[in-house]
Amino acid sequence: MSLNRSVAAVSLALLAACSSATDPGPGGGAQPAPVENLPRQLTAGEQTIVSAANDFSFGLFRNIAAAKKDSNAFTSPLSASMALGMTMNGAAGTTYDAMHSTLRFGDLSRTEVNESYKSLIELIRGLDKSTQLQIANSIWYEQTWPFRQEFLAFALSRDVLRFGDFVTKAGRRTPYFFNAGLFDDGAKLGRLAEFYARRLLLSRERGELEFDMLFGPAYKGIVLAAAVAIELARLGHNVPFAYNRKEAKDHGEGGTLVGATLAGRVLIIDDVISSRDAVDRTGPIR
Repeated sequence: MSLNRSVAAVSLALLAACSSATDPGPGGGAQPAPVENLPRQLTAGEQTIVSAANDFSFGLFRNIAAAKKDSNAFTSPLSASMALGMTMNGAAGTTYDAMHSTLRFGDLSRTEVNESYKSLIELIRGLDKSTQLQIANSIWYEQTWPFRQEFLAFALSRDVLRFGDFVTKAGRRTPYFFNAGLFDDGAKLGRLAEFYARRLLLSRERGELEFDMLFGPAYKGIVLAAAVAIELARLGHNVPFAYNRKEAKDHGEGGTLVGATLAGRVLIIDDVISSRDAVDRTGPIR
């Protein structure tokens, strides 16, 4: 059977077994004394991360050994755990729950996992001044889903986009929160509408999207749909728009729908769609 090896930096106890104080170093001198005690107590979160990483590592080894019986394999459970942890940060719902369980994170929240990893890495880096630990990670995403860096910078600069551990109205955990209510003056709203409108026209030009009118679900969607309709008209593409009330009006024009008559291909514009709730409230569209 093959020998499967790994570098598991989170297993802090292994650091003390790497060398003795009398072993000759590269230049012939004595190497630094082994690390036998940590400079501080681990937090509860850090202890959970260390335990989780060790459990995950041995589970990974067992699976690799079973799959690679006729070959040697060199792997880093720390890298695998951190890479999956980064991916977990972008997950939600059942995907997040499955990854959280696989990585053995127990009751730790997303924020606690991230903070514990960060403090553990800082601790490890300071254990041996003669050793430099560098960790390189990257995020890979589908190239046909381009990120609009200018829009992200705009949202971040207005504190509209925040990262952390949040729960949506639908009860899903999410690593970010988009508060469109902070586009709270004419200049910000106009700039936001410009991003929406230009993206819609680009998608139409590419044949990715067609629409005949806009619809804004109450409440934030009302403002967004109106602002985007104004910007589209300014760019030479005048389209009708409508919106709904959450409570039916029993006087005047009555009903729940306001604005243009719903017809053709209706594009729903809202700040964040994390469930079908906004769509379900607009039953007449379907």
